[in-house]
Amino acid sequence: MKRFFYLFLSIALWVLLSFLIHTLIEIGVINLLTKDFSKFGFGLSWQTWFSIHRIFTAIFLIAGIIFGYWVGGIWWRIIYIEKRYQSKWSRKKQGFSLIELLVVVAIIGILATLVSVSLFSALKKARDGKRKSDLAQIGRILSAGCYMPNAGPGEYDLITIVEELKNKYPQYANFISKTPKDPKSGTASQSFYRYVVTEDGAKCVLYANLENINEPVTVEGIIAPTPGGGTGVLQASSPGWNGTNKYFEVTN
Repeated sequence: MKRFFYLFLSIALWVLLSFLIHTLIEIGVINLLTKDFSKFGFGLSWQTWFSIHRIFTAIFLIAGIIFGYWVGGIWWRIIYIEKRYQSKWSRKKQGFSLIELLVVVAIIGILATLVSVSLFSALKKARDGKRKSDLAQIGRILSAGCYMPNAGPGEYDLITIVEELKNKYPQYANFISKTPKDPKSGTASQSFYRYVVTEDGAKCVLYANLENINEPVTVEGIIAPTPGGGTGVLQASSPGWNGTNKYFEVTN
């Protein structure tokens, strides 16, 4: 039982260390991407970068588990079986005792928790970057004029609009192979990207709710997504589905 607990703590230590390293790398990468995506994105889409994030998260987790089990087995043999807590040629420790391992795990856990706060903040900015990119891409379709849905003027989820466009105008199927959706709130049935068109069909707006509460406002004078209100970030009077009152809109 003691060996199992020791190996578990060793795995926990190396998983935390791998998470810490991975987090520091991701924070740096995300800061570069949100600073200048066209320069540091290397031609990849935000969706691809999020896929890379998930892949490397799994790789670091698996590596931490494997390396933690391997190192823990070596340390256990040196300290508890061979009783070689210190080497014969130096006074450097070759492993951690159970108590020392507990202390180290606690310290690394605290550091990982503190760093993860910065990662969550960076991920919010990254998801907001994807939202802006998605709406800017879809907004190109509306540059020639607003689309009037079959049901008439009003507010719609983007999935409804895209499906109608594909059915009416097959050429759009190549332009929008997959309907984009909010990276946090979006589902298979709802993208949580919203489209509003006026009764006369002259003005329309695509908008998304942002996560970064500190996002600078670039569209003044309106307190809700507004057709013809301008393209940029606005501050609404009430929060949306992602928890803030900041919205990004694209209008004609």
